[in-house]
Amino acid sequence: MDEHPVDEAGAAARRDGAAVLAQVLVDHGARRVFAILGDSNHRLGHALEAVGCTVVVGRHEGGVAAMALGAALAGTGPGVCLVHQGPGFTNALTPLVEAAKSRVPMLMLVGDTAEGDSGSPFHVDEAAITAALGVRFRALDDPRRAAADLAAVVEEVVRTSAPMVVSVPRSLQAASSVAPTYEPAPVGRGAAVDEAELAKAMTLLGSARRPLVLAGRGAWSARVGDDLGELARRLGAPTCTTALAKGLFAGEQDLGVCGGFALPEHRDLIARADVVLAVGTSLSRWTTLRSRLFGPGTRVVRIDSDPRIAVGRHDVQIRGDAARIVPALLDRVAPADQDTWAIAPSYRSPADPTPPGVVHPVLLSRELDRLLPPERTLVVDGGHFMGHPMTFLAVPDPAAVVLTSARYQAIGLGLGAAVGAALARPDRLTVLCAGDAGTAMAASELETAGRLAIPLVTVVYNDAQYGAEVHHFGPLGEDTRLDRYPSMQLADVARAWGWHAATVRSLGDLGALEVWLADRTGPLLLDARVDPHVVGHFFDAAHGR
Repeated sequence: MDEHPVDEAGAAARRDGAAVLAQVLVDHGARRVFAILGDSNHRLGHALEAVGCTVVVGRHEGGVAAMALGAALAGTGPGVCLVHQGPGFTNALTPLVEAAKSRVPMLMLVGDTAEGDSGSPFHVDEAAITAALGVRFRALDDPRRAAADLAAVVEEVVRTSAPMVVSVPRSLQAASSVAPTYEPAPVGRGAAVDEAELAKAMTLLGSARRPLVLAGRGAWSARVGDDLGELARRLGAPTCTTALAKGLFAGEQDLGVCGGFALPEHRDLIARADVVLAVGTSLSRWTTLRSRLFGPGTRVVRIDSDPRIAVGRHDVQIRGDAARIVPALLDRVAPADQDTWAIAPSYRSPADPTPPGVVHPVLLSRELDRLLPPERTLVVDGGHFMGHPMTFLAVPDPAAVVLTSARYQAIGLGLGAAVGAALARPDRLTVLCAGDAGTAMAASELETAGRLAIPLVTVVYNDAQYGAEVHHFGPLGEDTRLDRYPSMQLADVARAWGWHAATVRSLGDLGALEVWLADRTGPLLLDARVDPHVVGHFFDAAHGR
């Protein structure tokens, strides 16, 4: 006999809407939710914890949204965050826009006022704000359909690899009438491969003298990296990737990241391609250097599932699932080895001298690459510095790249994203590279990482300025005094929040990293004082100079 009989009537009464929705999320794989709680979402936050979901509490809504962004990029499922209505929601918008522009599967749950309470001081038109940002929105306003609607949302976020905001009114969370049952969405088959477009693609690739294979994050998501590598070998084509697909290819025929982060000698080779096979990439202005990278005669065969992308004047566009289209292309190319027309040249270290008391950012990046374990997740915040780690720090695969300013160019999302990535992939050491400005913006999440004792390395490329503005406007003869700041004592700030920390003024000071790597207890911050006069190899190219 059961020694603790269950009060079924009491249990049913306690199963409010929050409990039902929390169970739907867990059933769909939500194991961790990043949150800041207020009166509009307090019930849902505790319901998630009650059904076994880990609720990671941050310090700022922008921080927890960035955590969800980082977890989605580094992990195997959508990132989920839970924020308060009104100011909590508006605080969290910037990471949401990055997720939308970079097509990152992210679910933002937002508390809302009770239905009909538009006079609340917290009330904002969440649907209108979300629409203005180009993000999809769903309000769970029908208790009979709320569970089914939430299940459909999660499935859509995964299927489309794009974020969505879900409004959960307080009245719904407290309701006892929320139906707990729902039908899973049917899994549809991908559309058939367009044979006519495949034939056009094969004609272009077959006529190419200097073919190039360019893969984006979509190629990684479709798991076609091996097939693309084999296709490149058969065509005699070098490979390259977008920034978010860094690490997809390896070997001497790989030219690394295409566009602004490419080394100049690699960029010159990429620009010589006459036919580019672009898979799973939006061919953004950063990848194509504002459409200047490829010449007017370059033909592009483009494979992507996004229906919004238009056919350019030189393109063959195959819309659909790369997991079906790339193997179909490979089947049509004979399995004969071809010598690649371009071999990646070796890199030469910078020859310009560095003043005492500061380190050269390139040499710093290369030494970090040598010291850090190869199984790493690389999180890169925005700013002038970012090209150095993106170029010189290797990653094992694209899931190890968390670039928080890939499209929206915001700074300050890196620290939150690093927390999310580290928790999503504890098997890899998370390494955050950030500027001093972005670190100052996100400093509240230093407390989160310290409180949770996350084994995380943060390297601050501290040039005591907004480097992008100084290096852009300075050569134009404009005043840059307002873009410069006194150097912050970031190591002291980090220690106050439970971090290990050291100031790096020479490569020898990286001994602090070697000591930390021996036990990896808690987070480590390295305040690296980099030479503020060094302009990255990527910067002039990105600005057309």
